[in-house]
Amino acid sequence: MKDPRRDGGAATLARGRDAARAAWLLQRIGQGDQSAMAEFYRLHGQAVLAQILLVAGERTLAEEILQDTILAIWRGARSFRASRRCVRE
Repeated sequence: MKDPRRDGGAATLARGRDAARAAWLLQRIGQGDQSAMAEFYRLHGQAVLAQILLVAGERTLAEEILQDTILAIWRGARSFRASRRCVRE
């Protein structure tokens, strides 16, 4: 993994097609689709971990927070509404 302190952390929030893909994945996750959750994690896990690591400063703690975050996404995705998302094009 890249050093988040050197490159300013993770990439910016998804835009355009990436945002549409993330919204679609969140809708599928809300329906209990485990493969969608795996894809969402594959696409966003490293970026989220890098951001958490910047704040937490300790890898083990950052990984625990990431795990809690992914679990919260799994549990809360059912309430996600793409029409309410805040994405700047």
